Amino acid sequence: EAPVLQTVQDTVPVTVIKLEPKDFIEFGEYYGKVSPIREASIVCFSGGYVEELNANEGTKVNGGQSLAKIDSKKAIANLEIVLLNERLAKDSYERAKKHFSDGNASKVSVDQAHLAWLNSKTARIDAQKVHRGALCISPISGVVISRYIDLHQEIRQGTPTFYVAQLHKMKIIIGIPENEIIGVKEGNMADVTADIFTDRKWAGIIARISREVNPQTRTFTAEVHINNHDRA
Repeated sequence: EAPVLQTVQDTVPVTVIKLEPKDFIEFGEYYGKVSPIREASIVCFSGGYVEELNANEGTKVNGGQSLAKIDSKKAIANLEIVLLNERLAKDSYERAKKHFSDGNASKVSVDQAHLAWLNSKTARIDAQKVHRGALCISPISGVVISRYIDLHQEIRQGTPTFYVAQLHKMKIIIGIPENEIIGVKEGNMADVTADIFTDRKWAGIIARISREVNPQTRTFTAEVHINNHDRA
């Protein structure tokens, strides 16, 4: 009868670890340029003589406020003319449609009246644009950052007059390398610091991320928004 062979094996100690999912934070450091989220450059499209100045750098302004006047009487009169012309053109168009429905006018005359009304609307839009520029009307509430004109100056057509911005909320445009973009998404928090304010830190949020990589820098553009209520 063949002998029974028994082998002795060494025991190996095993430790069981219970794994638990945990969040972790990965930091990246990026540099960018700070600028207002809402800003407006005011332009005088007609040019002319600067007859009045109502704002300087640092002046707080409201949306719709006139910051200066540049040959304003001419712009105001021209707007009144085109508004009247638009009203008359619309009345003529309505009459032409009524005459056509009564059989007393041709389709061509109705189309011509309609065209005249449309042209008057276009003229009104242009006149309103000139009017806003001549009165340097700010489209937003904010602070005058720059004033480009002086009193009694004669300026050319298309001259910029003021730059207005809102400073209570700012944006920083940064570039994130494509090998670091994974995991970065809109809504992520961001700490923002500035070299000139060594003791300050702003809490920011990623508001926008481009969906296309820059072929030259191989980075994705991201926009970080911060609150700046103290206008620092």
